[in-house]
Amino acid sequence: MESVQQSVENQVMELYQDNLNYIQANHSELFKTFQAFEYALENNQIEENYALELTNEGYFDVKDLKQDKWLYGEDSNLYSQALSEKVSFKKAVSSFEGFSVADIQNIEEAKKNDKDGISGIYPMMSYYLANSKKEEEVLSIRKFIFLGVGLGLHIPLVDTRICAQDYLVIEDNFELFRLSLFVTPYCDIAKYARFHFSIAEYENDFTSTMNIFLATNPFYNRHIKFMHFATHSIQKIKKIQSSILTQTFIVFPYGIQLRKLLFPLNYLNEYKILNLKEKFDDVCFEKRPLLLLAAGPSLSKNIEWLKKNHQKFLIVAVSATLKTLYKNNIIPDIVTHLDGFKTSLPHLEDFPVGDFLKNSSIILGDFASIELHNIFSKEQIYRLSDREEYLQDFTHPTTPCVGSFSFLSALQFHAKEIYLLGLDMALDSETGATHSSFHNYQEKVDTSANDDFEASMSLRGTTMKIEGNFRDKVTTTPVFDNSIHSLFVQIDNFKQKDQTIYNLNDGAKLKETLPLHVEDIALQNYPNINKEELSLEIKATLLAHSRIKLNKQEIEILKQRLTQAKKLQTLLHNYSKSITYANANKYIDELGKFYEDITAYYPEVIFKLVQIIDQFFFYTYSLIIDFFNTKNIKNSKRHMKKMDKLMQKELNSIVNKYIKEVEKFLEEKIEIS
Repeated sequence: MESVQQSVENQVMELYQDNLNYIQANHSELFKTFQAFEYALENNQIEENYALELTNEGYFDVKDLKQDKWLYGEDSNLYSQALSEKVSFKKAVSSFEGFSVADIQNIEEAKKNDKDGISGIYPMMSYYLANSKKEEEVLSIRKFIFLGVGLGLHIPLVDTRICAQDYLVIEDNFELFRLSLFVTPYCDIAKYARFHFSIAEYENDFTSTMNIFLATNPFYNRHIKFMHFATHSIQKIKKIQSSILTQTFIVFPYGIQLRKLLFPLNYLNEYKILNLKEKFDDVCFEKRPLLLLAAGPSLSKNIEWLKKNHQKFLIVAVSATLKTLYKNNIIPDIVTHLDGFKTSLPHLEDFPVGDFLKNSSIILGDFASIELHNIFSKEQIYRLSDREEYLQDFTHPTTPCVGSFSFLSALQFHAKEIYLLGLDMALDSETGATHSSFHNYQEKVDTSANDDFEASMSLRGTTMKIEGNFRDKVTTTPVFDNSIHSLFVQIDNFKQKDQTIYNLNDGAKLKETLPLHVEDIALQNYPNINKEELSLEIKATLLAHSRIKLNKQEIEILKQRLTQAKKLQTLLHNYSKSITYANANKYIDELGKFYEDITAYYPEVIFKLVQIIDQFFFYTYSLIIDFFNTKNIKNSKRHMKKMDKLMQKELNSIVNKYIKEVEKFLEEKIEIS
């Protein structure tokens, strides 16, 4: 007869194999880690640090073999049951807020400024806040995060209570997660729910996993519930919040995206458009070392070295460095500027910037202001065109900040040796400063809360520890962390084997870069550069990769976009006439179908406008779903009508504005080359 002990052992081994089969079929990279771990165990390359044991009392616990401690130290079944009962259906309890809802007192005044690009949905946000409370309970929980696993015994208990559709399981200790596979039926839960696993992932890999989780069923991100296992570090909480804060629709909201899309129509057929889609093959950049200057703290700290040696480099500088460069008589060969807001203009004021940069080439983003264009001559300016919207096969690197854009652009120039200075992506280790002292956005951030949990975060005011370039750890903020991850994801698509990148900053470690102190640069290999000759070469090279006028095909495509936008306008009108408000579930389903009609099935030719509408729905549809996912709502029909009308009004405004501006361009600048 089989003993109880033998029966239990057979059960856990069978469950372990079932879980592994599920992981092999659905999470191939994680399965490869299991294969490597099992191989290392079998060949005595590693030793186990933990052991799964069935206690005499009949429950499982984990023995820490090195410290001779127990993970639970009590009945793990009772502990897990108590833990599962802590799940609250109240919106604000143990919940990540997918985006903040602006409480605007004077909506009309705020619309005039519209600095954040979402003023068109302020009325809906105000209505949402006026008719809902944080202490209210939700009807259902669709997305849930387990921060730490232990043995995972609480996971099926939580699932029984909430029946979520998407679970993110985070465990920094691979061995612990492996042991959980013996006792937690992930494979059974996965028959009706979806698992996302982040197991022993480093910073950037975790961010990628978190971004995938956020992009899955994204309209249910308004409140994401989570549970923290007591022995797991809380540091991942900051990374979770950072990923939430830096979602594209938050960092680049739909209103700003619409302005960025339409603003270039003012300059098409007048200014050169630079194409950075393909690698340059010009010797201009290949034969000289390129020094990229950004406005981080390391620029100020190395300014004396720069004064002595700047003539040895082809210099690409972001516009925020210009005042400091002017004071030290360092003339950049290329200047980059992306910001379309007037708050960045002080970087180009109070010194003779036109004369200072008379021989420099100026690369301006497609959103750069009119005032900025007026500073320079047309011959100097090379504008960017985003994602082939107007000039076919014309595009440029898309990143969260001008520093990372300039970095990837230097790779596209095909510079063989690239040096980064001022691209810290981290706070000054001594002062907590975000940028060099001359930067208009420079702040000093309190770094004392690096290891503390914060209930709420801000893009620039919250701090976290990440891997450093010269130090083990440095302090950064979510806005910098977003740029670091953007480079992590993109750099392999830009860097070629014959390019070497040196990181000169006492800041964040950046992928594919080599740490190097300025005093260790082999300057004897770099003679001084004839800058007048270089200026002519750069202008000739950039001109060869530029074009001014739209051709006949591009004009025709723009006309097609106008036609499709008007069809979209008709679709909005038909929705307005057909939508019903019988009950909340049906209304949400109909709105979802309307969203799919716009975003999933519309022609590629009008992709950019549809993408803006998609970003708009990330706010509005999420708010509507969250509002009606609330217990004991009264007057549902009235709420549906009001929120839907507010949504329709702004959606029509987006499409109408697009049509108006494109029609204006075609009427006034139809000249074809």
